[in-house]
Amino acid sequence: MTIANSHSIRIFAAAALSVIVVIAAVQLHFSAGSVSAHQPDGLLISHTNIPEPPCPYGHDDACERAARPKSEPVFVWPDNPHQPLPDAAAVQDHFESLANFAELERQVNARITSDVFAVRFADGGPDSPGGDARYAITSEISGLPWATDGQTESEKITLGWLSYLQDLNPTLASSLTQMPFLQDHTPGDLQAIQVLARISRWYDPQDATALATLPGFADDGGIDNTEAKIIAVMYEVYRRGNQYWIEQLANNGTVEEQTRAGQHGNTLTFAIVRANETRQNSKLMQSAIAGVQDAETLMGEALPTDFVGIVVEAAGAYANNNGISIQLEAEFDGTHSDRRRQSTTAHEIGHFWWTTRAEHERWISEGVASYIGAYSVRSQFNDDDLTLTRYPCPY
Repeated sequence: MTIANSHSIRIFAAAALSVIVVIAAVQLHFSAGSVSAHQPDGLLISHTNIPEPPCPYGHDDACERAARPKSEPVFVWPDNPHQPLPDAAAVQDHFESLANFAELERQVNARITSDVFAVRFADGGPDSPGGDARYAITSEISGLPWATDGQTESEKITLGWLSYLQDLNPTLASSLTQMPFLQDHTPGDLQAIQVLARISRWYDPQDATALATLPGFADDGGIDNTEAKIIAVMYEVYRRGNQYWIEQLANNGTVEEQTRAGQHGNTLTFAIVRANETRQNSKLMQSAIAGVQDAETLMGEALPTDFVGIVVEAAGAYANNNGISIQLEAEFDGTHSDRRRQSTTAHEIGHFWWTTRAEHERWISEGVASYIGAYSVRSQFNDDDLTLTRYPCPY
């Protein structure tokens, strides 16, 4: 009797511990503070027909199709949540690129929060006392109209990245300060500078200069606010070396833009960038706005960016978030179903929190992003429960 009771107690304790671990995992996410995630009341998760993944991520689609269960949920599509990549090395390259960007962010954040940055910004000159000359901000940067009006957090971060670009590519940084888009500070400016800094740091400063001075951007005094939003979503296009699509966006790019209030007192700018040969009359903007609303509700905090830039490509980008912007294939702008578009768009929005840069294991980042995508579908289509229908996503 004593042995049986002890055994039952051990089973009960193990079950209780499992429940605690699951609850803690749902509440965990990376942030400077400790903000718990929100689990909406009445949310049911269907585990029907979701067996263990048969194939590693990025492997042959035929393997995944063959291993899919015979009885499937109603809304199933066979693709992985990201562009199928040709081999494990390409998958690793993508995640290493995100890790590199995380390292750049850490360097710039250290600069922004340092006393050296504050002293040199206040003085406006490279010879002020206070330390390392690499933190100097030139008078061209400190003299920008919005750099002297009290500095919002977003403005300060943009100044940090501009000063970092100054170190990497001083000629380009100097020329940017004279261009129309930096005469005020609008959403997308920071991301455009981040793209140019990434290219200057990890590829070639001359390539960044060449991008910023393409004929489509060089007219009327250089990059304007609309063109800055186009550059802000071009990093992945550049990284894949698609010169044709770079020129299409520079010369024929259009921006569909909306500003909306977020769920937590934040202001969000949505910008969908297309070339003139891609579809213009889709529901993609609606999906993006709804995806952010659902994600902010689920996460219980504001999206960690004020700019949601999406580039629509006909150049092999299935779906991707590179830490600055989102890339979607052209079919999400037209022929894909409403549910598929909603799920994938919200999934990629989720990666603004849940990244695979360095902070999270892939199974966590992809798993939570998939959860956000599924939750958004449930929310937008009034489903009774939540089913992770993108089997066989290994996460």
